[in-house]
Amino acid sequence: RKFAAVLNSKNVIGDDIRNSQNVQGFTIKDDCQDVRYSYRVEKSRDIWDGFVVWGSSEMQYETMSCQSQRTYFSALIWGGFDIQYSYNCFDCNNIFGCIGLRNKSYCILNKQYSKEEYESLLPKVIEQMYAIAYVDRHGIEYRYGEFFPTDLSPFAYNETINQDYFPLKKEEVINQGFTWRDPDARSHKVTMVADSLPDSITDAPETFVNEIIECAHAGKECNEQCAGAFKMIPLELQYYRRWGVPLPRLCPSCRHFGRVKLKPQLKMFEGVCKKCASQFHTPYPPNTNYTLYCEGCYNAEII
Repeated sequence: RKFAAVLNSKNVIGDDIRNSQNVQGFTIKDDCQDVRYSYRVEKSRDIWDGFVVWGSSEMQYETMSCQSQRTYFSALIWGGFDIQYSYNCFDCNNIFGCIGLRNKSYCILNKQYSKEEYESLLPKVIEQMYAIAYVDRHGIEYRYGEFFPTDLSPFAYNETINQDYFPLKKEEVINQGFTWRDPDARSHKVTMVADSLPDSITDAPETFVNEIIECAHAGKECNEQCAGAFKMIPLELQYYRRWGVPLPRLCPSCRHFGRVKLKPQLKMFEGVCKKCASQFHTPYPPNTNYTLYCEGCYNAEII
């Protein structure tokens, strides 16, 4: 197996990278350049610590889901430039600490200023953020240059994509200062356990869609947001029959986590080509069962 999924790219470290250069991260595609420590970036340049960046974006630092230029410490920015510490804004420029604005310029904390007032006040705000830190409930200090504190997140750790790729148990999440959401109480009554499902899809009757099936993980130590039980809709049963797919034994959440585990990790390890002994960075851990080749040796084998 090739050491990583890298295609038509130069000077890169990471996985799932295509048509890019000078990048380090995962899922970076389509003419990206000068990207570091980022995930899911497309057609963008000069991105550092970006999570989901696209649409010809440039010069971003510590951003999440932004399509914009010169944007820092912000999330959910749709168009615009010269944006700092803002959230869910559309086609704005020269804003700081703003939420939910559309087509606005020269605003601080959602208050409109003239260009001259904005340029005079902004350095004072930044200076104060350097001097006076925000301290969260765990005593961690946040000054200018840091992303939003985790205290401000509307979601618990286990409700986010973090739990998909960096799964933690409840105790670990709490100890690291994040929040955890326990599953909601469910009142459904199981009518069929997973072990009693027919092995062949042809043996599943139409009335099967009326059953409440207990997930095979139910009652076990499961860290995959297990729903405990699930039902199938008629279209789902039709799909399984059409393609001869066996009936699922796991709830949708546990199935999702099982698929995520099949993907390479969002981590990089040092590896050595099995054929020429050249070194590389790879998402496959040292104990992988795959035989890893560098790009040259891999191409020589398959082309």
